[in-house]
Amino acid sequence: MLICFPESSCRGFVERNCARSRFMIGGAAVLDIELQKFFNALGIPMYQGYGLTEAAPVISANTPAVHKFGSSAACCRSWTYVLGREKSVLIGFDGEKYSPEGIEEALVAHSPYFDQLMLYNDHSAYTLGLVVPNKDALLSWLKQRKLSCRTAEGQEAALKLLQGEIDSYREENKRKGTFPKRWLPSAVIVLGEGFTEQNRMLNSTLKMVRTKITEFYQTRIDYALIPEGKSILNHQNRMIIKRFEEALGD
Repeated sequence: MLICFPESSCRGFVERNCARSRFMIGGAAVLDIELQKFFNALGIPMYQGYGLTEAAPVISANTPAVHKFGSSAACCRSWTYVLGREKSVLIGFDGEKYSPEGIEEALVAHSPYFDQLMLYNDHSAYTLGLVVPNKDALLSWLKQRKLSCRTAEGQEAALKLLQGEIDSYREENKRKGTFPKRWLPSAVIVLGEGFTEQNRMLNSTLKMVRTKITEFYQTRIDYALIPEGKSILNHQNRMIIKRFEEALGD
């Protein structure tokens, strides 16, 4: 949950609780540059670092004396940038890389219809999104509109609803510019089963095991990379949506 306060309130909080703090360093994940700028404006700079548990754990970090937002430290007269975990990084057809966690977390956090999401791009022309919908929320939305997952009309409505949640981050909509357009999913693979520890698609710390998910759904990934499969209204997605009500025995 993100709670927004007026700037004056934020400054008051800082003065009361962080008066002795000179700066903060984060290294568990890539820090958003705008977040760094926000805390800097409040008088408590937030710097990005990089480390490994095996290195006990800091390898490099920005400091008040030498820093650049978005980097993980100065190195050899240049700057070190961490894109994300190697196994999770998206790679475009032109070799450009992007860390997907921010998009995945934002979509799941802000949409009641997404339970889980994994983005995928391995030198492809566009990014794919493997979506585990929130079945209860989706069925409730359809029921309010007197629609059923068993009908073509209901399936289309449900799939367009999911597409709309993604499209809200595109340029012409309310969350425009939040993320680079090219890394938002242009094709959606709707899944009927969630990622769990039991099916080994989540590890013991509940992080997605991307290689396992990719391997299991490789056939559907390949299908989503052809024109027919790129449309969210493709027959495979329709079949998954149709089964939602069947699974409940309604």
